[in-house]
Amino acid sequence: MFRTAICLVSICMFLFGCSTPKSFQIECQSVSVDAAYILDVTTESKKELKDLNTIKLEAIDGVLFRGISGPNCVTQKPILTQSKSELKSNKFINSILGKKKGYDKYVTSISKLNTSATVDFKKTTIIYKYRVSINKELLRKDLTEAGILKSLNTGF
Repeated sequence: MFRTAICLVSICMFLFGCSTPKSFQIECQSVSVDAAYILDVTTESKKELKDLNTIKLEAIDGVLFRGISGPNCVTQKPILTQSKSELKSNKFINSILGKKKGYDKYVTSISKLNTSATVDFKKTTIIYKYRVSINKELLRKDLTEAGILKSLNTGF
């Protein structure tokens, strides 16, 4: 029984771990004058990363829910104070983070910085690093219009 469980867990980890990136790190490089966040997004994967949508989605997720920091920036709090689970039924959030790829509207540029690989005895891990620019003012404006954020003009 125990061996069967270990075998099933190993198979699941192999099947699902190979195709999806397993971790993301987001580091702020600058907050530009034109209200954009310039972020470095680093991820590692066992296969070639062909789809940049995951990188864009992680950058938006970081700005919305996790906040960003880095050696070149003052730490930026997350734009939203609610958690993902609190907003999972919100149509606007689902349109940004869902299959419709609404996050593309807020990503103004993405460029590959570098790629490196680490080789272990049984596996190779590829590390990708991208620079992503996010239009935070447009994102904030749309969140305010959708009623998720309060306007900065509202009184205390």
